[in-house]
Amino acid sequence: MNGPKTVVFGLDGFDFEYAESLARAGVMPWLQSMSERGSLIKTSCVEFPGSEWVNAASGTDPAFHGYLHTEQLHSGTYETEQIDATVVQSEPFYVPIAKAGNQVVVVDLCVDRPRPTENLVQVIDWATEFKLYRHCTSPPTVGAQIPLHPLTNYGSTDTDETNLIALKQKLIAGTRLKGEVIRGLLGTNPQWSLLFAGFCEIHKAGHFFWKYQDESHADFRGDRHPLANALQALYSELDNQMQALASMGGEEANILLVADRGMRAEYRGAHLLEDVLVRLGLLELSNPNVAAPTMADAHVAQPGKPNWTSRVAKRLPASIKSRLRRLSGRQRINWDRTKAFKIPDVGNTYLRLNLMGREPQGIVHTRDYDALLDHIAAEFQSLTNPATGNRPVREVVFPHRTFRGPRAAQLPDIGFVWRDTGPIEALESASIGRVDGAVVPQRSGNHTEAGGMLVTGPSFRAGCRRPGDLRELAPTLYRLFDIAPSSAHQLPAMSELH
Repeated sequence: MNGPKTVVFGLDGFDFEYAESLARAGVMPWLQSMSERGSLIKTSCVEFPGSEWVNAASGTDPAFHGYLHTEQLHSGTYETEQIDATVVQSEPFYVPIAKAGNQVVVVDLCVDRPRPTENLVQVIDWATEFKLYRHCTSPPTVGAQIPLHPLTNYGSTDTDETNLIALKQKLIAGTRLKGEVIRGLLGTNPQWSLLFAGFCEIHKAGHFFWKYQDESHADFRGDRHPLANALQALYSELDNQMQALASMGGEEANILLVADRGMRAEYRGAHLLEDVLVRLGLLELSNPNVAAPTMADAHVAQPGKPNWTSRVAKRLPASIKSRLRRLSGRQRINWDRTKAFKIPDVGNTYLRLNLMGREPQGIVHTRDYDALLDHIAAEFQSLTNPATGNRPVREVVFPHRTFRGPRAAQLPDIGFVWRDTGPIEALESASIGRVDGAVVPQRSGNHTEAGGMLVTGPSFRAGCRRPGDLRELAPTLYRLFDIAPSSAHQLPAMSELH
């Protein structure tokens, strides 16, 4: 490639609104300069916030690429299973670009796996939040240049404040190390044309440090607390490393800052979902004493719990897990009398109907499918939070009405987006009366659907600000490298391209 180099920063869990406030305050001067001469496409991942990195890399949605999050319903069963990056069926943008003869370096793209290709250097799961493959490099010889990162073999997080103070220093040091190592990789590959540099340190920081800088948070500790500036310090270090990496592309480089979703206080009502379904007559528990299966929380340490047993159980084939539940009398749900059931959630809360011909013991006829979904939507929209009087369900989404593709049948039927205005310790309505259940979140921050792409450089127009979609990234990169877009791409390249 003879044109300008392209640098893509993959900012996992990066909150643009918070970052813009820091930029205006002088904490992130490089971001401020990029904002002044670039264009911002604001995105919103309402339906499936956990799939945004795969959407961006492939230019497709989950009905095509098949990835929702780290735990998904196993098709044809009622069991969930932990999945890895091999579930992704769509090709990422960097493969065709490398095959066209461009030297490409990809570091910590979320949900990635080795794709040996000439002209391609990959560093996989070095410091990602969810390791869906394993830490390795392609080609393997690159691994000699990659020291351990504080997140490489990171387990769960002890939320004791002494440990969180240590975590702050690890994440800042890790961000600095990542910048140094990537600069070294570019130095040994001087003909590089495209860099993808993924920074996931801010993802973990947002989960655990949010309450220390958010004055509206119920557990805010004041501006003198040792962690009061933890998130700000990490964003500042990220700004420094992005500036240093961008400078290696030269003054004419195209720069794209890509954020999948933002961060806000952790307020959701998912813990009350089954109680609501029971009250509505949509779910019957055959063994209420069996705890509901929950998504493995890789973020938070669970002292005293035999984590190895749950890990083994989660890796058993779905058919064996179902059989063991029946034989042991630990089948929680009476499927012969259940019309809707919860499946793994990521920010949003999702249900699947117990549909005839699709689920193993389906009882909902296809002719009743749409009416039942509309009924469920109306019931959840009528819920109130008695502590505030507000409607806690901000929006209802219907993935089956939005997405069309070969894997659409694997998607949830309905989802609920919660308001983040305060704790939800009870829900009530005329239909259900009142259900109570407080939950103590281990993480003070959780994701919003707000992401975005800040783009600048000779190939982009400046001064634009509009809504958009992360699926625009892949076709845009194809355009930059004069590659015909894939027929699978669902959106055109960014309109901001010259």
